[in-house]
Amino acid sequence: MPMITRARRRLFRFAGGVAAVLAVWFIGMAAAALVVTPTVVVAFGDPSQLAGVDGDLLASGRGFLAMRTADDDTVKSLYQHGAWLVWPVLTAGCGRR
Repeated sequence: MPMITRARRRLFRFAGGVAAVLAVWFIGMAAAALVVTPTVVVAFGDPSQLAGVDGDLLASGRGFLAMRTADDDTVKSLYQHGAWLVWPVLTAGCGRR
């Protein structure tokens, strides 16, 4: 019985570590969108509500919207229109050309 308890403890410790790393990643990317003022963002939420924000639409799908931002307040405007998470696009490979 002690081996099963040790194995469970290791599994819970590993799962907790993975959850902590993912939380830091998600929060860090969301904070980066507010601090960096990116030119292209991906917003997660209802695309029909997010489409009213000022900017150029690059791609849209179920639950996300990629857009080129029009000004410095686009990220804040996306959050005000119901986005639950906004990430900056840090590479030039996102969106249709």
